[in-house]
Amino acid sequence: MSALEARQAADWIAGEIHSGRLTADGLMVLARRRERLAWMFEALRERGIASEQPEKLDLCEAPAVQDVVALLDALVSTRHDLSLARALKSPLFGWSDDALAWMARLQQHWTVRHGADARPVKPSWWAVLQRFADVPAHERAALPQLPETMAEDFVATAERLLRYRQWVQSLPPHDALSAIYGHSDVLARFAQAVPASQRAGVLAQLRDLLANALAQDGGRFLTPYRFVRALKAGGIKATPTHNSGAVRLLTIHGAKGLEAHTVLMLDTDTGSSRPESMGVLIDWPGEAPVPRRFVFLASEKNPPACAASALALEQQARSLEELNALYVALTRAESRLVISSFEPHARGNGTSWYERLLPLTQPLQAPAEVGPPKGSQTDTFSLLALPALTLAASDATPTPAEPVHDDERTRIGLALHRLLQWHPTPARGFDWTTTHTNVVAREFNLNAAQVTEVQAMARRTVQGEAAWAWDGAVVDSTGNEVQLFHGGELLRLDRLVRRTDTGEWWVLDFKSAEHPEQQPELLAQMRRYAQAVQTARPGAVVRLAFINLHGRLIELHNTSINS
Repeated sequence: MSALEARQAADWIAGEIHSGRLTADGLMVLARRRERLAWMFEALRERGIASEQPEKLDLCEAPAVQDVVALLDALVSTRHDLSLARALKSPLFGWSDDALAWMARLQQHWTVRHGADARPVKPSWWAVLQRFADVPAHERAALPQLPETMAEDFVATAERLLRYRQWVQSLPPHDALSAIYGHSDVLARFAQAVPASQRAGVLAQLRDLLANALAQDGGRFLTPYRFVRALKAGGIKATPTHNSGAVRLLTIHGAKGLEAHTVLMLDTDTGSSRPESMGVLIDWPGEAPVPRRFVFLASEKNPPACAASALALEQQARSLEELNALYVALTRAESRLVISSFEPHARGNGTSWYERLLPLTQPLQAPAEVGPPKGSQTDTFSLLALPALTLAASDATPTPAEPVHDDERTRIGLALHRLLQWHPTPARGFDWTTTHTNVVAREFNLNAAQVTEVQAMARRTVQGEAAWAWDGAVVDSTGNEVQLFHGGELLRLDRLVRRTDTGEWWVLDFKSAEHPEQQPELLAQMRRYAQAVQTARPGAVVRLAFINLHGRLIELHNTSINS
């Protein structure tokens, strides 16, 4: 019945707007509950009429935002197949259902079973895409035969995803998201995919998501993983906006202080609420210091004699509150009030809003049914864009980043960093448990032997020559995965500590290699770390050291700096 009422009301709104008697801006639809507004939103959308719910301010509930968050989630955690599937299906990539089905076939094709009783190991969708892109075209005959155009899309998508992941790993979340927006032409893709009536709202939500990448944690301290977690958790409020040409859908409580030329009220023939059961009745006058009565009521239909008078006062207060809500709804209309409802199962005692207002109203003819807008109509739109930037001849072309290879040593190194992040300072007898090792095994796809190796390496790190870096009596300031901006680059320091006795800052870099000091690129990286810390802490002495897989502290004596 709620859907039927919403469709009939939407037909009336469509007729009024098309006849020119009413504009979408001049209409406000009110209801007691959000559920009714959701039905109304869908009915208006089907008729090509823009509408918005200003009270629904949770940014993460917007479908377009969820599509982008799914892409970020897949880039951060490449084994999240469901997130990647949603991103591929969304306007960001525009995959068809057939393409997704072929992905599932390829995943099954590359599933490995190590033994007769072993559980089959399926590669992630990310791994399937990258592996397919690496297979030469002439060797694809052994694979499930994809249509040629679909194979080209798979390869192009794999390249795009790899590029986006490099941005996410090397840039702050806002900058990475902005680069993805530009490369994928995100706003234009979604504007083209959604109906014209929803276009302005969807574009506002996508821009709001980009702005929130700067608002969360001040932007500079935010990581992609934390940004995705914050978005998934919800509770991020969207910036309230009013799009011109959209019908406002509000609860009566949310409409306080607002007005419109015409107000349409839904569900006005709802009677008084049913008697409550298994409730509590408190008789506590405002001037009394304590309650006079506190009664557990099994049912309001048959209250005990001692609570009858208090219950009558409670019911009277509810009736007064109903009248107050009706007053708020009536006073939102500047010129015209329209009431709508469907006939209830049982007629009340004349106290519903519909029954109170009916003698003062004039009936409206049943509106003609309005179907969805014809798809053959040409819909054009334009987006604001910055002019093209012309680089000077002297500007250097940046060298593209090398692809990130997901090999065994890389995953072991990442797992080592994760375990060391969990080690507190001071240690107070801390040791990693199976809970920690199970987490890194799942996150970095490690087997039991690799997990044992990583845990032993972590113990040697915190108990070896650099054990003082986790001693609360030796260091008075510590930080893991410290992020610093220097020279336009985001640097991430494994561990940064300050010694209490000398005041020196130590930059410690964990390596799963035996001789990291012999690698020139690592030495250059450490020099950038030193410069970044020196900039952040002017006048301080900065010392650098690697901690290798045996727990040996390898200080770089020629690179310590001070001002």
